[in-house]
Amino acid sequence: MPDYKHLEDGTPVTAEEFNTRFDTLMGEDKGVNQITPDMLALGALRHNQIPSLVGKEGEAKDDLAGGFTSETTRRFIAGTGIYGVEVTSHTWNPHVELAWEEVYRHTFRQPIGTDNAGRLDADAIILLANIHVNRLEKREAQTSDDAFKGSMRERRIVIAFRFAAEFDLLNEDGVSLGTEFIPIRNSERGVSPGFTIDRNENDGLDQDSGYPMFEGSSYDYMTFKDVALRAVLPIDPVSSPSVFPGYQYTSIRIEACMFGSGTPFVKARLDKMNLTAIPLHTKVAKHGGS
Repeated sequence: MPDYKHLEDGTPVTAEEFNTRFDTLMGEDKGVNQITPDMLALGALRHNQIPSLVGKEGEAKDDLAGGFTSETTRRFIAGTGIYGVEVTSHTWNPHVELAWEEVYRHTFRQPIGTDNAGRLDADAIILLANIHVNRLEKREAQTSDDAFKGSMRERRIVIAFRFAAEFDLLNEDGVSLGTEFIPIRNSERGVSPGFTIDRNENDGLDQDSGYPMFEGSSYDYMTFKDVALRAVLPIDPVSSPSVFPGYQYTSIRIEACMFGSGTPFVKARLDKMNLTAIPLHTKVAKHGGS
């Protein structure tokens, strides 16, 4: 606190007398506005003194409520039926690109990005999602039991998920030049079917083990696995403003695919999902690698 001249007896109680005593604290370039980061201890500033680190630049607290998360309200699948979301996209050939399909989406109430002046709505978006894989089923009703059984070995099927971000490229007037999307490849996660495995068999034709357990009148086809996706999506200033001055992320989607030699005869069924996208104002640092 700068030196403060106390009021002496007889001093007139006027605005000028008080203002002169606080003059060293007021103004754009003196007093509290001269404080630099090295003058502050950890925790010195709280939410009362600094803007929110969460949400799009310029949004108020009321604007943030309910704007981060989308989730399903359907029940868990307990028996046969058509509930949930089917995943049919598959790639059985390991030498070709995986075929992905959208299974869920969160749309921002206000797009988040940057303009040609380098102004950012946020520095990064934290992405969180959980997908419940309920089961694997025959792709077609006419798929034979033998084909289905052979396809459902642990080593023959993986179902994978990832995030993808949709964004609009903007011209210098802020008008969209078209919508693009980018897959967030470091978010990819996959799981095997997770069936109860029967004893090893050798029928003289196939040395592979890992058949699903046969119980009663059917094979175990229930997966009941939760897949958690986590990623950070940086928001960077545009590198070529002369090509397109700005961009805005409009939505985040979850994509899924199956791969492996067993996928031509199988489809997956998902039930509950949620997706959270939180814009943050923070430093984004890269760790590891070059």
